Amino acid sequence: MTPEQLKTYPEYQKLSPLKQSFLMEIVRDSAGLGSDGALPLLLKSQARMKALGIQFTKEESSFLTTVLLSDLPAADRAKFELLRKMMKN
Repeated sequence: MTPEQLKTYPEYQKLSPLKQSFLMEIVRDSAGLGSDGALPLLLKSQARMKALGIQFTKEESSFLTTVLLSDLPAADRAKFELLRKMMKN
């Protein structure tokens, strides 16, 4: 997903400016990363969120996940969803 595409989503437009900036940074950083680079980026982003005191609501987190997974191949998205389900249990 490109930054321009991200800006068109109503969910993005509802975010606070801090969250918009944070999400835009993630989208820019993820450009061109393969599936091997996605997980380290997510972990780095999660640590940065804590440092900045950013917390996403359940709906915002769902949108964030959709954005981050949008460029991954279907097999990698399925793996991520499986991991996410396992972590919830």
